[in-house]
Amino acid sequence: MDLQREEFYGRIERIEDERSHQPRRPRRDGRKLSSGNWIAPIAMVLAAIVVMKAIVHANVGPEGYEYRLAALAEGDVADRVGAWVLAADPVTVTLSALLRDFVD
Repeated sequence: MDLQREEFYGRIERIEDERSHQPRRPRRDGRKLSSGNWIAPIAMVLAAIVVMKAIVHANVGPEGYEYRLAALAEGDVADRVGAWVLAADPVTVTLSALLRDFVD
């Protein structure tokens, strides 16, 4: 049994040794990972959050939305952070009004 274990760990050591000496392969498109490629995904997530807030705001109305946010703000830390993120900002209110006008 010890012979098999020694062979196994020997193989693992050789594999790790080979990987440590190989240069990292560049990306296929040649760009580096830190060249600002993170801006578009973050912007899309933020836009999705604003659109989601506008849809909910349009469905429940401004009073209902504020009532639900007030109830959420009375919770624990995670609920308060959620209430802060979901607060109705001018962009959300404008999109909500456009959605209500579009549906009506």
